[in-house]
Amino acid sequence: MPAFPTGTDSQYVESRPRSLLVLTDVRGGRHDGFDRVVMQFRGPGKPGWYTAYVRRPRADGSGERVPVAGDSFLDVYASGTTYDPDEPAYDYDTRRHVAVPGDGPVRDVYVLGTFEGNTQVLVGIEGAARPYRVFRLADPPRLVVDVRDTAGG
Repeated sequence: MPAFPTGTDSQYVESRPRSLLVLTDVRGGRHDGFDRVVMQFRGPGKPGWYTAYVRRPRADGSGERVPVAGDSFLDVYASGTTYDPDEPAYDYDTRRHVAVPGDGPVRDVYVLGTFEGNTQVLVGIEGAARPYRVFRLADPPRLVVDVRDTAGG
C-alpha cells in the first residue's frame, strides 16, 4: 500500500493493455486515519485511473451538475473499463449514492457509471481537499481510493 502524499495533486496511471473491466460493486468504509472507497470489477486487465479535485461535481459527457454532498469533490475515473449491456447495474443511466459509515472525511460517494472506457465516481469530502492515495488490488480487480482524515501531511 503506498504512503499518503502530502499534497492534493491529481494522479494518473494507465490501465493495462486490453483491460475490459466491468464495475460490479462500489463500497465505502471507515479506517483508522482515513476513509476508503473501493471500486470492484470483473474481467481481464488492471484498471488505470485519473483523479483530481474539482470545484463543481459534473457528469462526464453531459456536463450535468451532480448532487454530491460535501465541500470538496474528488473526481475519480477508472480507465480500461466497459459495461455489460446484459447487466446494467452500473451503466451510465444507473446513477446512485453509496453510503460511507462513520464520521470520517468522506460524506458521499456518487457512482455515475461507465462512459467511453472510463468509469466515473465522485467523492464528496467534508471541508478542504485532503491528501489521498490510489492503488490497485487483484483477485478480483479493484481500485482503492483512501482519503486522509487530516488536510495536512
